[in-house]
Parts: sequence; C-alpha cells; structure tokens
Amino acid sequence: APEQILQTILDKYKGKTVLIDIWATWCGPCRMGHKQLAPLKQELKDSNVKCVYITSPTSPLGTWQEMIKDIDGDHYYLTGEQYDYVLNHFESDGIPTYAIYDPAGTQTFKNIGFPGVDKFREEINKTLK
Repeated sequence: APEQILQTILDKYKGKTVLIDIWATWCGPCRMGHKQLAPLKQELKDSNVKCVYITSPTSPLGTWQEMIKDIDGDHYYLTGEQYDYVLNHFESDGIPTYAIYDPAGTQTFKNIGFPGVDKFREEINKTLK
C-alpha cells in the first residue's frame, strides 16, 4: 500500500544508516548527484550505510534497468501512487530529494536538490557516532 511503502523499505535496513535518493532517469540534476556521490559511497562502503534509490514509472523501465547497473546501492521502482506518497511524505515538490535515516530509523536530514558531498558526509557521520 502507498502509505506503507516507505516504512516497508526502511524496515529492511534496521540498524543501518540509510541514504534515500529519490530520482528519475530523465533528471539531469539527479544523474549529476549520482556521479558526485560515487567517491563518498566508496569511502563508506565498509561502514553501516546503505544507499537506497527510489524512482517511478516516469522513468522508462528499460532505461532505469540499464542505468542502475552503474549506481551502487539498492533500487526500488515504485508505482506512481507509491512514489507520489513518498514525495508527499518528504513534503517534496521536486527531485532529486534526499533523506538520511539513522540506525534507529529516525529521519535526521532531508533536502530537495543536491546539497553537496561535504553536507552528505557531515550528515551521515552524525548518524555513525
């Protein structure tokens, strides 16, 4: 159900820091964010951080399936209704939208638009202490 999708996803990562990236295949700023975050994800690969990518049917399925091969993390292709619910939950009217959850499952950060690698590092490190 749309109102349960976010919690269902988060429940898979209990005890971990979760970086959620809501994006679309056609979104230039989203794709730029993936490239800029790649080195930080490499730094964090042995840590307790999981990167979760969420998109919707506005991204053609075949294009999405090809693109995610080069994006390290867990990927979710939601229905339009589920996707709209998630965007509403984050009070977002645009993408990319990012959120960070600490290991207890509490949202500690949210940003619409790419805030920069240093900001991500700072916010993720807060959850790892």
